[in-house]
Amino acid sequence: MHMALSAKEAAIELGTDARTFRKFMRAITPKEDQPGQGNRYAIEEKDLKKLRKQFSDWAKPKATSTEEKVKTNGTGTKTKKTKKAAEEVVDITEDIEVDEPSDEEIMALDEASDELLDEDIFDLD
Repeated sequence: MHMALSAKEAAIELGTDARTFRKFMRAITPKEDQPGQGNRYAIEEKDLKKLRKQFSDWAKPKATSTEEKVKTNGTGTKTKKTKKAAEEVVDITEDIEVDEPSDEEIMALDEASDELLDEDIFDLD
């Protein structure tokens, strides 16, 4: 007669901790088949091979090629940025033309600022 494994024992067999194993089991088990709060998982040894494969697939990184890491924006709110969105920003900014001031405009601004500095506009008496 063989005994069923507890969540902790099954977790050890799968190379993880009991908490992660229970999260995995909740993810793959229909709600009506879950043991519920206070009850225990009873894992049959014959099911370990199948569970090992399912756990391996479940534990793989979930990110797709269009997602980047989730970042916190300082307010505790998580935001996702995608590579596609970043590429769109690059595309938009490439089309923006920046008008640089001409040498004459720069010289005129310099002269105007010199004139303002020469005036006694900061007379606080």
